[in-house]
Amino acid sequence: MHITKWFPLPRQGIAPFVHPSDALWAFESPSPFDVPSHLRASFDEQTSCLHIDFRYLSGEATITEKIQSSHPCVQIEIGKGTGRIRRISINIRELGKDKKKIVAEAQSSLKPSTLSNRLVVGRALERRAPRALDAAFA
Repeated sequence: MHITKWFPLPRQGIAPFVHPSDALWAFESPSPFDVPSHLRASFDEQTSCLHIDFRYLSGEATITEKIQSSHPCVQIEIGKGTGRIRRISINIRELGKDKKKIVAEAQSSLKPSTLSNRLVVGRALERRAPRALDAAFA
């Protein structure tokens, strides 16, 4: 299993305090506790399972939910009390190691979380996941 180091997620890049292109952002501005501070990826070659983990300012117990998406092999672990996305697991047998497809599939599966956390995690995936995936697949 290949596990990457934790990659920092600068708040300004994934959850800017001012988001001029989306008026909804002013009302859904995330709490600092809803913004992940780090991201890492791990890949198990035997099971073809890719895990993308998120670390937050505070920890909590998680629950696993199976998400219906265009790809049936996606699972998301969310915080039991907060609904924050803690881990996205994808069986990539059919997707291969195409980073764009993997990130797009992960982003399309972010429906169970709160709106602001889903937007922030989506941006984190877009900006940092490709680098983490390179290291996980090495």
